[in-house]
Parts: sequence; structure tokens; C-alpha cells
Amino acid sequence: MTGGELDLETLARARAGDPRAFRALYEHHADAVYAFLRRMLPHAAAAEDALQDAFLRVLRALPGFDPRGPARLSTWIFTIARRVALTALERRAPEVAPPPVTAPEPELRLALEAAVAALPEVLRSTFVLRQGCEFSYEEVAAVEGIDVGTVKARLHRARAALQAALAEPANERSGHGNRATH
Repeated sequence: MTGGELDLETLARARAGDPRAFRALYEHHADAVYAFLRRMLPHAAAAEDALQDAFLRVLRALPGFDPRGPARLSTWIFTIARRVALTALERRAPEVAPPPVTAPEPELRLALEAAVAALPEVLRSTFVLRQGCEFSYEEVAAVEGIDVGTVKARLHRARAALQAALAEPANERSGHGNRATH
């Protein structure tokens, strides 16, 4: 998102079917939506597919969006993107474990990304919206269709799970622990 909401005139034109206005809407929101999807889905290609699917759904449903309604446009778009991501996660085939990382890249960042990816989908979605997309508690609640108290509880559980995962010794995380040397 390039900051703030789309102006009402462009939104009205997009709702009326103006392709240039929809392109402006897409360009205004696509980067933030992709960043969210990339954190929700295991591969860049899956996130790109989900981005296209989400914006196709936005395009189809846009005439019914009420800018005077309870949801802001960005919240409404993220709600659609979240549903697309959760559907993609339900449909995916069981994943084969990736090969262990051998390069000494920033281990903490890699460990955090792996720990976030290992969170249950509902906790991951809440965590990514709040921490990764910097949504307020109220915005996360609106996207997920839950109460603010539930958002806070999920964030607490997600942070506790991440803290526990990151507290494991680094050797256990990387799969290099407890090897006998000769």
C-alpha cells in the first residue's frame, strides 16, 4: 500500500468498472497484500497466484463494496486475501522438508521466518497482519472477523510459540545438533 486509502473518486470509478481506476486500486494495494501473502504461504509462486486470485475476487465483488460501510477498502481487500491464503493452505500437498540451510546467513531471521511458518494458520495470519503488515488490533479483528480480545489472545499465543521455538538451541533448529565427532 502506498499509504492511506484510495481516493473516493478513483474508488467510485473502479466500482463502476473503469479498468484504469481498478489498475490504480491494484497498484495502491498490491505490494502490501503480496507481502502479507508471502508471509502466509510457503513459496513465492503460491503468493503470486494468491495475489492474482485475491484481486480477481476483489474485481468481481467491488461493485458491491460500500465505502460508507463498516470496513475500509484496505481491510476488505485483506479479508479477501486472507481467505484466499487459507484456502491455498488447505489445498496444498504435504510439503517435503527443505534442505538444511548451510550458508551462515542471518540465523535469527531465518529461524524467525521458520518459526512463523510453523505457527498454526490462524495464529500466523493474526501475527503477520499485526506485526508484518502493522495493522491495528481493530483492523486485524475486522480482517479476521473476530473480536479484539481474540486478536490479543492469538497474538499472545503466537508470541509464546515463537519465543519457545527461538529458545531452542541453534544447533537443534538447524539440524546440526548432537553429532558425534571422530
